[in-house]
Amino acid sequence: KTTQIQEYTGSKSVVTAVDISDEKLELLKTLATQKALRGITVIRADVRTFRSDKSFDRVLLDAPCTGSGTLRRRPEVRYRIPDTDMKAMTNLQTRMLKNALSLVRPGGIIVYAVCSIFPEEGPGIWDPVIKATDAFREEDLSEQFGPAPFITPEGRIFTLPYRDDMDGFFIAAARRINNRE
Repeated sequence: KTTQIQEYTGSKSVVTAVDISDEKLELLKTLATQKALRGITVIRADVRTFRSDKSFDRVLLDAPCTGSGTLRRRPEVRYRIPDTDMKAMTNLQTRMLKNALSLVRPGGIIVYAVCSIFPEEGPGIWDPVIKATDAFREEDLSEQFGPAPFITPEGRIFTLPYRDDMDGFFIAAARRINNRE
């Protein structure tokens, strides 16, 4: 996703990727080199506690999840889901989202995404975190995507493999409207 964002925005932007996994970051560096993308900064850190001396115009939190939305394409996921400690997973997602909010500059946007069809990992995380702060206003994604079966009444994206012929995702966005947390 980092390289796709950099390719889409071109040389006009710097994309900062934060991940705790050295393996994923090395893979990203290799891919960025192969694609000759020079606007990518790579930081090894835990998103739950990552701090920066600058804020960001856009923050994408592609949170770790059960992967339930990929079952059609990756049927082996069904064997991992029962072993998932959902409470630990949702605690992780919540902590990551709360910290990610602190990285968004005033007027900036945060996007929360999971490849899960479980409500506990989508609106079950997003709603309480966003409703607990008056610093963010939820964005209506239908304004960018128009009417589509995957746009929810709240203006979020919720894709279902059987309906939309793609992986299942929950995606929501909010804009920082002031400096308060």
